[in-house]
Amino acid sequence: MRLLGWLALLLGSLVFAGYDIHVRFGKGYLDTYLVGLTLACTFFAFVLALVGWLQQRHDPPLKNVAADEVLAGYRERLHRQAQTLPIDAIFDPEDAPEGCDAVRLMDIYVPMDLVERAATEINERRFREWSLLREAKARPVREQLAQAIAQARGGVRAVLVADAGMGKSSVVGDLIHCCLEPERAEAQAATFRGRALLRLDLRRLASAAADPGFGRRGSAPFWDAVIAELGDELGGNNGGRADSEAAVRQLCGALQNHGLVLLDGLDEVLDPEPRRRVADLVQQLGRELGPGCAILVTARPYVYPEAALRDFRVWQLQPLSVDRPGQGSQAEALVVNWHRALAPRADPGELVESLLTEPERAVLAARPLLLTLLVALALARRTDGARPLPRRRDQLMEQATELFVRRWFQRIERDGPGQLTPALLAALDQGLLRRVLEQLSLEAQQDRREPARGDGGEAVQVEVWSSQFLGVLQDELPTDLRRETDTHAFSRIVVERAGLLFPRGGDVRVRFGYAHRQFSGYLALNAPVYA
Repeated sequence: MRLLGWLALLLGSLVFAGYDIHVRFGKGYLDTYLVGLTLACTFFAFVLALVGWLQQRHDPPLKNVAADEVLAGYRERLHRQAQTLPIDAIFDPEDAPEGCDAVRLMDIYVPMDLVERAATEINERRFREWSLLREAKARPVREQLAQAIAQARGGVRAVLVADAGMGKSSVVGDLIHCCLEPERAEAQAATFRGRALLRLDLRRLASAAADPGFGRRGSAPFWDAVIAELGDELGGNNGGRADSEAAVRQLCGALQNHGLVLLDGLDEVLDPEPRRRVADLVQQLGRELGPGCAILVTARPYVYPEAALRDFRVWQLQPLSVDRPGQGSQAEALVVNWHRALAPRADPGELVESLLTEPERAVLAARPLLLTLLVALALARRTDGARPLPRRRDQLMEQATELFVRRWFQRIERDGPGQLTPALLAALDQGLLRRVLEQLSLEAQQDRREPARGDGGEAVQVEVWSSQFLGVLQDELPTDLRRETDTHAFSRIVVERAGLLFPRGGDVRVRFGYAHRQFSGYLALNAPVYA
């Protein structure tokens, strides 16, 4: 409307100028005026066409594809990405069958369970106890989501909280598969069939959320991130904004009608203030998409309370069920599935027996990532003709620790170049990382607080402060490299991704808890020996 107003003003001005010339100078001057005006308009149109042609040569437009084709391509890519588990992220390449560099999530995944919590409970100290205790009232994720959608008539809003390594991203991949292949959802197939689907890693919003004016843009940053997510199908070029906006409008309409939005990793927005802004944006998005769309957010528990999602139900992902062999537990099913994928000729029975018959080992099997690493350890030992797992507990802890340290080192090697200096990367070898874990564990055991009466001792897990972690790392490094550790990149790549230690508390840099308390005691015991 504003453009039409300006055009009307311009046209009125030209007509008035022509009338004034006719009155003042007569018809001859008016004819000259009209000819000049026509030539000027023609020249202006030529200049615009030339500029457009030059811009097209410099920056070709996107593929001219229909919005439905863009969205179909996106769904296909989403399905492919969600269902592919890269082997080298979990197992050493030599442990996988020849030519096998990835497996399908649907071949490995064991349906997970959850329990509903009050948002205020996530702040309580007892959450640390809940994180590895399974409750009888646990229900399958698919079943709970389907029931919540039915009760809320589609407009369910929920956040799925769990510590690192508990399988949140695998749950998201399974839900994507259920939407694209509803028969996989079995009894809940009707809930997922025909749903429009959108998955977004919330880390995509981290950079934009650092701007204090982020909240004033409404939901625009979210849809900008969606446009970036659709980049592969749109050609990865900024010239076709209209194509991308058309696809997003169609997707938004489909989501409002019958959709599922999966927002993975609220905790991946590492800084507290941007994380709060992203949480506010998620809540606004929920209001805009309306009751026809379900929204599920995943997060680690330390994002509460500063980034709590108001009016969102809080679901805690449960650890795997662990029963004696042959009882059909989730832990046993996961072991069997990994063997079918990576060692189809091997009998998983011996590993299942070794893991699940001893209580000290059974508690390690409750966390999916930790159990997967034990499977990797067993496969590596099997190539040497050894038992799946060592008989002695100290040998099991030693080899599992070495596996964690190796994965930590590989992660630094993968993500460090370009973020950390070559000298710092060279110094961060596996021996140094092992010494850091041992010294840190010794200090943590020395500083361990006694549990309050009635808490049951074992409920209190050993924790270390971020300042302790960084201090021990700096002590192990050469003096000239210590100043390079005081950066956001070092914290993100080295400190926060140690594997054995998971961030806890109100801020990602406040304190860390161990994957299991057995590791803290074992590493602390080794510290004086190596010293």
